[in-house]
Amino acid sequence: MIPVQPTFLPQPFANGGEKNVIPNSGGEVLGNASYASGFPQVTETPIELGGVPPQRKDFNGILNALSLFAFYAQSGGVYEYSAAANYNTPAVVIYNNIFYFCLQQNGVDSVNGVKAPTDTEYWQPLIDYLLEGLAVGTPIGTIIMWASATNPQDGGVWLDCNGQSCTSYPKLVAIVGNTVPNLKGLFPRCVGSQSLNVTINGTTTSQTFNGGTVGSKSADAIRNITGVFASEAQPGGLAGAAVWEGAFYGTENSDRAHIGGDYSGTNKNYNFDASRVVPTSTENKPVSVALRFLIKAQ
Repeated sequence: MIPVQPTFLPQPFANGGEKNVIPNSGGEVLGNASYASGFPQVTETPIELGGVPPQRKDFNGILNALSLFAFYAQSGGVYEYSAAANYNTPAVVIYNNIFYFCLQQNGVDSVNGVKAPTDTEYWQPLIDYLLEGLAVGTPIGTIIMWASATNPQDGGVWLDCNGQSCTSYPKLVAIVGNTVPNLKGLFPRCVGSQSLNVTINGTTTSQTFNGGTVGSKSADAIRNITGVFASEAQPGGLAGAAVWEGAFYGTENSDRAHIGGDYSGTNKNYNFDASRVVPTSTENKPVSVALRFLIKAQ
């Protein structure tokens, strides 16, 4: 038989009629139906032998309860998660306005016990489950830059990359270990190395840039700055013309006759201070803006 969509129910059965609320158990003595026993045996005993006929209100109550489910389902209803229920894959529930897919059996009568949808071993946001199956979407372990104090509202779980524990998210643990990367105050850099030609003062040399391996960290550094500041010796021990090389330099109209000292033997000190011409700090850094680095955990 090929299933055909049935005619929609106009409303639940006996919606406006008289009906009994069917108890879970305990109606047998009076001859009333219950979910545990259905109609008790006394309802099939002949009346002349002390039997009790089934009650119209019981029938209305049973059919009303069943048709309520069908009426809700035909209206597109999805049930809220309940700790009193039992679930198994592929059950789908709503919890805190998010659809969750059941990964494995759990519930009040399950050997696994009651597991709320926040337990990632037993439940997963439905959108993540579907996207993983289609191999699309944002993979777990993805790191993004985020410009808000509020996390992305995409149904997933995002953690700050601050070295915190992620043991509650087994799929992320399988990728990065028990803690997320600690990127506080650091600039990211691509792994591996390559050599590029660098030209300085007309001279081109090959420079190697090394990004290391995944997760490795490097301290700040600059390429070495070298220079020579000297004076030529003159007869009588007097300093003559100054000689500059590298980072030091002079101009042709400089008075360099006694730059290394005067005739009385008094020496002069010459210092190098980069802060006199460029901004300096306790670390090397470019112009930057602070953003949050988040990693997809679930």
